[in-house]
Amino acid sequence: MKKIYLLIVVNLIFITLQSQNNWIRKANFGGQKKRLAVAFSIGNKIYVGTGIDSASGATKDFWEFDPALNIWTRKTDFAGEARFGAIGFSIGNKGYIGTGSNGTREYLNDFWEFDPTTNQWTKISNLGTVGRVYATAFVIGGKAYVGTGDTDQGDFVSDFWEFNPIQNLWIQKSDFPGEERQLAVGFNIGARGYLGTGLSKNGIKNDIWEFNPEFNSWSEKSSFSGTARYGASAFSLGEKGYIVSGWNEAPLQDLWEYSSTANSWLKKSDFEGTPRFNSISVSASNRCYFGLGWNNSEISDFWEFK
Repeated sequence: MKKIYLLIVVNLIFITLQSQNNWIRKANFGGQKKRLAVAFSIGNKIYVGTGIDSASGATKDFWEFDPALNIWTRKTDFAGEARFGAIGFSIGNKGYIGTGSNGTREYLNDFWEFDPTTNQWTKISNLGTVGRVYATAFVIGGKAYVGTGDTDQGDFVSDFWEFNPIQNLWIQKSDFPGEERQLAVGFNIGARGYLGTGLSKNGIKNDIWEFNPEFNSWSEKSSFSGTARYGASAFSLGEKGYIVSGWNEAPLQDLWEYSSTANSWLKKSDFEGTPRFNSISVSASNRCYFGLGWNNSEISDFWEFK
């Protein structure tokens, strides 16, 4: 009888540990270790490209990750200049990469569209008139929204733009009303977008703002409850938004969940890998994928969040 009780206790402990294991280690990124890359999803596949690696500096290699097979496959290299600190997003069955730095002070404002069915890149309209690095983006209702960042004049900016892929057109929207900043996070929950944290000329930020595209308006929400930070990653799953990792005096690994209905933040179990910043994150098929980044050197590990 004692053996049966012991077995039951062991099983309960195992089940409890499994239930707390929200992060699953996947195959390492297929290319070189890197930071300041971009990622987006199309269907159930993840795409990762550009960034800085320790060997080459700015890069343009581009990879597809199949979560079902846990396999990375190299695709056609990004067709623009090699770069880092760019932004990436997907709309429908196409992916987009633009802005960033090629390693000089001449920051970029070009944008490119990727078609996974043909494995080809097509140049599309440039963003606005000012090149920038470390901008922020999110997608709502078939349109992308892009703003903030650092220009080649050394100025942080707060302008905000809407991209319509059908018309291949950028339209300027109401400026982001918080302080100008770079390395902020952006995510969407339903028909609203959220932008916050980051680095301004006055220091590291923890404010969060909601964008309503229907009225082209911003409203300030509850400040991020974790340590103020920049270079964090963000994603959304269902009706919740998440912020993980980042930098404030040291790389971070805490994870926070935002409820738009309660307008409140809840601390979740920490990310189970190495603390880091300037990583990538992307959602697909009700899972989030997070990895790469920097902690004393570039990182190549890749994780799934349940």
